[in-house]
Amino acid sequence: MANNRKDIEGLVHDYKADPDDQKLEEIIENMEPLVRYWCQSQCYLPWEKEDMMQVARIAVLGALERFDPAKGVRFKTFAYRTVSGKLMNYYRDNTWRITIPRKYREMSTYITKAENEYYQNHGEAPSTGEIAEMIGVEEQEVADAIEAKRATQTTSLSVQEDADGNVNTLANYLGEKDSNLDTVELKRDLQEAMKHLEMQERQVIYYRYVEDLTQTKIADILGVSQMQVSRLEKNSLNKIRRFMQTGEKA
Repeated sequence: MANNRKDIEGLVHDYKADPDDQKLEEIIENMEPLVRYWCQSQCYLPWEKEDMMQVARIAVLGALERFDPAKGVRFKTFAYRTVSGKLMNYYRDNTWRITIPRKYREMSTYITKAENEYYQNHGEAPSTGEIAEMIGVEEQEVADAIEAKRATQTTSLSVQEDADGNVNTLANYLGEKDSNLDTVELKRDLQEAMKHLEMQERQVIYYRYVEDLTQTKIADILGVSQMQVSRLEKNSLNKIRRFMQTGEKA
């Protein structure tokens, strides 16, 4: 095979028939590209990738020990199911501690102000390169900060008390049970729904539901009135709810 990659199914069958360390090392080496691909498809946060890789590698070893060639299932299929399940459990068990690194949190405010300034002057959203030039950092730093913010919009879903003194979560507005928020599928749906919001709507949802800021504080950051923030929040939640329920853009 290309790049001297051996047939993983043959390697696994040989190992199960006559286990030894050399065969195990070959399997691990040949599974690494798949493990990396599987993790990339489920990883929302750049700084979580290495932890997820470790979880996936251990899951592959567990799958190898339980795999029975006689059942007629391909090892890659069996391993994928095992790895996917372990990664979902990882998200479920670690969602509560996922936060944006301080570097990105501090940069987020500058990015927001740059986006608003550019939009007001040009009538369209700026590119990451244009934002980087405006705030004096590398373009990759801006891209990482934006990706981090987007990721936490679907993992950190608590918010402060509303005007009536009730504690709400984004799930309350969407009609979902809190327990469902630990599923990767729902987070993906939320991430997709966020793409259909206008720039300021995304910013309001981020600051309100991730940073736990008051509407007054958000108004100061965005340079608008508190009433405008309230209207943006309401419209954003309605759009997200409609997309989650029907799959249609509001």
